[in-house]
Amino acid sequence: MGSFADVITNFEADPQWVVDDVFWETDVLLVAIFDAKRLDDNWGVGKMSDYVIQKYWLRKEDVIEKDGKTYKKISFPPNEGMKDVEMEPAYGTYN
Repeated sequence: MGSFADVITNFEADPQWVVDDVFWETDVLLVAIFDAKRLDDNWGVGKMSDYVIQKYWLRKEDVIEKDGKTYKKISFPPNEGMKDVEMEPAYGTYN
Protein backbone atom coordinates (compact mmCIF):
# COMPACT_ATOMS: atom_id res chain seq x y z
CA MET A 1 0.00 0.00 0.00
CA GLY A 2 2.76 2.45 0.80
CA SER A 3 3.72 4.90 3.48
CA PHE A 4 1.06 6.23 5.81
CA ALA A 5 1.15 9.66 4.14
CA ASP A 6 0.73 8.13 0.67
CA VAL A 7 -2.19 5.98 1.79
CA ILE A 8 -4.04 8.82 3.51
CA THR A 9 -3.59 11.52 0.87
CA ASN A 10 -3.16 9.52 -2.34
CA PHE A 11 -0.91 12.32 -3.62
CA GLU A 12 2.54 13.71 -2.87
CA ALA A 13 2.50 15.60 0.43
CA ASP A 14 4.87 16.31 3.27
CA PRO A 15 4.51 13.21 5.48
CA GLN A 16 5.01 15.15 8.72
CA TRP A 17 2.20 17.55 7.76
CA VAL A 18 -0.11 14.61 6.97
CA VAL A 19 0.57 12.80 10.25
CA ASP A 20 0.23 15.97 12.32
CA ASP A 21 -2.98 16.93 10.54
CA VAL A 22 -4.59 13.49 10.77
CA PHE A 23 -3.81 13.07 14.47
CA TRP A 24 -4.54 16.70 15.37
CA GLU A 25 -7.85 16.03 17.15
CA THR A 26 -7.89 12.26 17.46
CA ASP A 27 -5.88 9.56 19.18
CA VAL A 28 -6.85 6.71 16.86
CA LEU A 29 -7.64 6.47 13.16
CA LEU A 30 -9.71 3.53 11.91
CA VAL A 31 -8.63 2.26 8.49
CA ALA A 32 -10.91 -0.29 6.83
CA ILE A 33 -9.79 -2.43 3.89
CA PHE A 34 -12.61 -3.57 1.60
CA ASP A 35 -12.85 -6.42 -0.88
CA ALA A 36 -13.48 -4.20 -3.90
CA LYS A 37 -14.82 -6.99 -6.13
CA ARG A 38 -17.34 -8.20 -3.54
CA LEU A 39 -18.35 -4.62 -2.79
CA ASP A 40 -18.86 -3.82 -6.48
CA ASP A 41 -20.69 -7.09 -7.18
CA ASN A 42 -23.06 -6.49 -4.24
CA TRP A 43 -23.47 -2.71 -4.44
CA GLY A 44 -26.58 -1.65 -2.55
CA VAL A 45 -26.93 -5.01 -0.80
CA GLY A 46 -26.35 -5.02 2.94
CA LYS A 47 -24.01 -2.65 4.75
CA MET A 48 -20.55 -1.58 3.60
CA SER A 49 -19.20 -3.09 6.82
CA ASP A 50 -20.26 -6.51 5.47
CA TYR A 51 -17.41 -6.23 2.92
CA VAL A 52 -14.58 -5.14 5.22
CA ILE A 53 -11.77 -7.69 5.18
CA GLN A 54 -9.36 -5.93 7.57
CA LYS A 55 -9.51 -3.11 10.12
CA TYR A 56 -6.56 -1.21 11.57
CA TRP A 57 -6.86 1.10 14.58
CA LEU A 58 -3.80 3.28 14.05
CA ARG A 59 -2.20 5.50 16.67
CA LYS A 60 0.40 8.10 15.80
CA GLU A 61 3.05 5.79 17.26
CA ASP A 62 1.95 3.09 14.79
CA VAL A 63 2.87 5.18 11.75
CA ILE A 64 6.12 6.86 12.84
CA GLU A 65 9.39 5.04 13.57
CA LYS A 66 11.17 5.74 16.85
CA ASP A 67 13.52 8.21 15.13
CA GLY A 68 10.48 10.47 14.61
CA LYS A 69 11.40 11.03 10.95
CA THR A 70 10.69 7.77 9.18
CA TYR A 71 7.18 6.63 8.35
CA LYS A 72 6.18 2.99 8.64
CA LYS A 73 4.67 1.11 5.72
CA ILE A 74 0.98 0.28 5.96
CA SER A 75 0.06 -2.82 3.98
CA PHE A 76 -2.49 -5.52 3.40
CA PRO A 77 -1.92 -8.17 4.36
CA PRO A 78 -0.20 -6.62 7.37
CA ASN A 79 3.59 -6.75 7.33
CA GLU A 80 5.70 -7.86 10.31
CA GLY A 81 6.31 -4.24 11.30
CA MET A 82 2.55 -3.93 11.92
CA LYS A 83 2.27 -6.90 14.33
CA ASP A 84 1.71 -4.61 17.35
CA VAL A 85 -1.02 -2.54 15.65
CA GLU A 86 -4.54 -3.18 16.92
CA MET A 87 -6.32 -4.95 14.05
CA GLU A 88 -9.16 -7.26 13.19
CA PRO A 89 -8.67 -10.00 12.22
CA ALA A 90 -5.47 -10.38 14.25
CA TYR A 91 -1.97 -10.19 12.79
CA GLY A 92 -0.97 -13.50 11.17
CA THR A 93 -4.40 -14.36 9.83
CA TYR A 94 -3.33 -13.82 6.19
CA ASN A 95 0.24 -15.13 6.47
